[in-house]
Order: sequence, then C-alpha cells, then structure tokens
Amino acid sequence: MNTYGYMVFDTETALKDWDVGFGLDKGYNEKEGCFEFEAIVLNDKRTYEPRPKKDGTTFIPSSNDLEKFIVRVHEQPKDFKKFEKISLVDIYDSYLVGVKTYSPTPVIFCEKIIKA
Repeated sequence: MNTYGYMVFDTETALKDWDVGFGLDKGYNEKEGCFEFEAIVLNDKRTYEPRPKKDGTTFIPSSNDLEKFIVRVHEQPKDFKKFEKISLVDIYDSYLVGVKTYSPTPVIFCEKIIKA
C-alpha cells in the first residue's frame, strides 16, 4: 500500500481518493470482537507527482489500484460479491500495520458497510 504523501494515515482523505470494493470475507475476529474482511482499492483517483529522493533523483509513487486493506466492522457483511463497490459507514478508528515506510496495511474500523 502506498501511503506516500500522508504524513499520518488520513482515513477520510484516503477514502475520498479511493473507490473501495469488497474483497475476501475473513469471518468473525474473536480477539477484536467484530467481523473482518479485506477491502480492495478499485480505483485510486489521486494524482501522484514526481518526488525527490535523498540522492537527487526522483521517483513517482505507485498507484494503490487493486491494493488490499483490512476492514473491521460490527455489522456482519452479507450478500457482497468480490469487487462490488462499497462504502464504509460510521468509521471510528484506523491505523497502519507493518513497516510505515515499506508497504504498510491500513486497518479501518467502522459500524457497517453498504453497497455504493
């Protein structure tokens, strides 16, 4: 997942930049007390500009198209097909898992998901 340009992972901005689709239902997560599924970025609408590196060269951050992230939701997801466009409702928490500078995975908590 490319989080370049987000000083701190900004869920609200990211979800405005991304069209999100339903991915893999992972069932009930006993430890977290909620249902969990993988969501997929169907379309990353953000425009990425060339950025300077420490050695003086430049690079363009990659798009997040088809990248996966984790959604934890209180209301059980029902009748969603893979790649079906969804919206996350009543988001109340999020964080990044993994190494922040190398492909971290966002985890987003919400009350429910709906078809977009």
